[in-house]
Amino acid sequence: MRRLFEVAIVAQGLHCLEHVAQVYQHLVFHQSDPQGFLGRWFNREWIHFGFNVLLGVALLVLFVGCRMDEPAWRRYSPLGWGAFVGALLIEDGLHVPEHVVRLSQYLRYGWNPAPGILGHTAFHGTGPFNLFVLHTVYNFVVTGLIVAAYLAFRPRAAAAS
Repeated sequence: MRRLFEVAIVAQGLHCLEHVAQVYQHLVFHQSDPQGFLGRWFNREWIHFGFNVLLGVALLVLFVGCRMDEPAWRRYSPLGWGAFVGALLIEDGLHVPEHVVRLSQYLRYGWNPAPGILGHTAFHGTGPFNLFVLHTVYNFVVTGLIVAAYLAFRPRAAAAS
């Protein structure tokens, strides 16, 4: 399970770089449809939907597989447990549903980028947040929480005798 935790951190870190590239292209170069690094070769809606569903599943597998519902996890590291549950709730409760709605908007209307629930783009959506900034914030918060949980759950060194 430790390897899955580490793979999730590395993959999510790389995903954050993709979002930084999109925000930079949007805010600095004023592109209404920033592609990031991968947008030229892959459909943005499908790749982000797939990645976020996989990350959400990985977090659920870690939670269930490590039996993090047991009180021992909260006793061992309340901070680590809270950070992990926070990442799980934000990813599976906010971020994945955003991508489900975005993908449905893309499939139904052909919008790419699609605004989702809370986002807006130059052409679509009435959400309160800039789409590209919103998803960058989601990703950095989730990444920070996963890293905090990973560090908090590291085995503690035995007390010096």
